Amino acid sequence: MLKTIIKSKFTILCLAFAAAFIAVGLSGIVFGASSLGIVTVLFGALYIAAAVAAAALRKRFPRTARLAAQIVTVVSLLMLGVVLVCSVLIASKYATADELPQNTVVVVLGAGLDKETGTTPGLLLRRRLDAAADFLEAHPRVKCIVSGGQGPNENVSEAIAMGDWLIRERGIEKARIIYEAAASNTRENIKFSREMAYANNLRFDEVIIVTDGFHQYRAQQIAARYGATAYSLSSDAPSGLTAIYWLREVAGIVGNLWLRL
Repeated sequence: MLKTIIKSKFTILCLAFAAAFIAVGLSGIVFGASSLGIVTVLFGALYIAAAVAAAALRKRFPRTARLAAQIVTVVSLLMLGVVLVCSVLIASKYATADELPQNTVVVVLGAGLDKETGTTPGLLLRRRLDAAADFLEAHPRVKCIVSGGQGPNENVSEAIAMGDWLIRERGIEKARIIYEAAASNTRENIKFSREMAYANNLRFDEVIIVTDGFHQYRAQQIAARYGATAYSLSSDAPSGLTAIYWLREVAGIVGNLWLRL
């Protein structure tokens, strides 16, 4: 049976996809994105199971095995195509250095709190906050909306943790920070931040979005649906997390497209 598995072109495809998913998943687990990492590893395990099942069925039920292999192959290649197309879109904004307006609001998108404390920004979020703080220090009249609700195992909202961090670690004046503490996803980040901007007599036809480079494309597409021209102010994600969050962004782009159909 082992020889049958190794010789099968379908098995080679399955093992290639399995290796990719498992490598990305393990990287996510090692660098702190454990939930995403586990799900991604499980996808890889499904491909291994598919290869073994196809080999086991091939002798007794060759037609069934062939049909199942063809379906899995077509779905996998379609999925690969979607990943490639979405990756081009993500890359179009990934390294973009926009000329930023100086008379609009900065919106920092939440990214989860430290799992041990539940009250302080996690690594991704700290990097976003550093990028925002650098801009705020250089432009003292600009105000900042920190956007993020309270997630599972978090003791405070992301907005509160972000605002406290900007004040404590970077010396940003509290009066310049506006707290949006209800959002639970990117669409709500933009929608609720828009409402907070108008409530504080701030314009939102142009907005500077602070997030990771791989997140900018989707965030800007959502901002456009709310009538805003968005400018990129991107932070640098740890290299070990880029692949798994890039994959999540592909799912996010597909999800946004599905919701609009």
